[in-house]
Amino acid sequence: EFAITRHGFSPRLSLIRLQDACSIGCLRGNFGSENECSFSSDGKYLLSGNADRILILYSLPDIKKITTLKGHTDHVLACSLSPDAKLGLSASADANLILWSLPSGKIINRLWGHTDVVTACAMSSNGKFALSASWDKTMILWSLPDGKPIVKQRMANRVTYSCALSEDGKLALTCSANDES
Repeated sequence: EFAITRHGFSPRLSLIRLQDACSIGCLRGNFGSENECSFSSDGKYLLSGNADRILILYSLPDIKKITTLKGHTDHVLACSLSPDAKLGLSASADANLILWSLPSGKIINRLWGHTDVVTACAMSSNGKFALSASWDKTMILWSLPDGKPIVKQRMANRVTYSCALSEDGKLALTCSANDES
């Protein structure tokens, strides 16, 4: 029902209602470059992460800021919401992921396992699994909420920039580039 568009290199994101392509409003709560955003499955919430190392949870369609999440020490590059929007997951250039309790913004767990920038993360639609990918050329499947790695897979000479995960955690989809170095 909604889409997010970015205005070039501006930190402003626009919320668009798809049925009529009408702009509902702009998200200006993050002051750095917006890197990633994720909708809840019911379309009532949006999680946005940015270069200022923070995430913001918004209610929709009113674009009301619910909470600010602080815990990363470098750029937030990816984020994902559980279907019920009670959990948030963020990936960062600080080489870790954080599992958040929402809307409180409390850190449930830090997921350590990558040795370089974590570029992507995804949660399964049942909220029991997460997938992450990194510049270290690995992909990790995690159990949630305990944050234990289930599988760590080396992606031969590939840096993965995006990933998706099936509900049962058995299939992963990745978008990668070959390492030219």
